[in-house]
Amino acid sequence: MHDKNRSHDHRSRQGVDRTTEKTDSAIVIAVNETDESSIDKLADTAVDIAGPAHATVHLVRVFSGAEFERTVDRLNYDVASPPDPDEVAARTASIREATTQLKDPIHNVGVPVAIHGRIADSVGASIVEVANDTDASQVIIGHTQRSSGGRMLFRSTAQYVLLNAPCPVTFVRGG
Repeated sequence: MHDKNRSHDHRSRQGVDRTTEKTDSAIVIAVNETDESSIDKLADTAVDIAGPAHATVHLVRVFSGAEFERTVDRLNYDVASPPDPDEVAARTASIREATTQLKDPIHNVGVPVAIHGRIADSVGASIVEVANDTDASQVIIGHTQRSSGGRMLFRSTAQYVLLNAPCPVTFVRGG
């Protein structure tokens, strides 16, 4: 289980490094598990932007405290000493799929990827924080959830990112 005394705003310093080369530009993509059906569109958009700019794509997966605990348990980590959120994020299906597509030299350009896991109450603030930390030139967010609750949560996250990101934000509508 997640230690209740541990901050729910845990941040790693660098993310799980999946880059193969040093690049000057950064693109941040916000990914969650409901995005699995739209990973193709997110990855294609990222490649269209990152490829010509030789940018590193920073995949961001934000967990609530309870979601992090469930994911740690589902991935069979020792609940007594939970792993770093970057490591957990790297093992989620949506991040694995996005990483595979972004690094696939046959279909794309083999874009360098870094993974950032966060435990936070505010998804939008975490996305903006990674954009600031990486000096991002672009943030890409997607949305597929169609329930009214999901739309309201997405609207507040998207609005926060649009109003606070240090760079342009691209919205990718999912399938």
